Amino acid sequence: MNHGDPRTLTFLFEECARRLPGHAALEFEGELLSYGELNRSASRLDHFLRNSGGVRPDDRVAILVRRPPDVVIAMLATLKAGGAYVPLDPDNPPGVTQRIVEDVAPKGVAVEHRAIVNTLMWRNS
Repeated sequence: MNHGDPRTLTFLFEECARRLPGHAALEFEGELLSYGELNRSASRLDHFLRNSGGVRPDDRVAILVRRPPDVVIAMLATLKAGGAYVPLDPDNPPGVTQRIVEDVAPKGVAVEHRAIVNTLMWRNS
């Protein structure tokens, strides 16, 4: 890819998913996700973020997810929606996570239920 290439990361990923849908894109603890599966999962979350979450281009989406495959899905979905992802560490103390979220003011939050165990939930006012 040239530095002057106007294609985006999501465009290039989707092109790969179209050309090699059955090929392994991601492996974690013995679980394989193909490019097609990864693209479908990210597209589902992308549609949810845009249609239900109201995420628009340049909006921030916080990602509070522990499992690496789900982190990748949430990152791709956020990029597909035109947003910027803000990764949050589920192991941070709840107060740290809350301060980050308050400072960043994300339009949406992608949360994995396993990541919020023992984590303080907050309300965006």
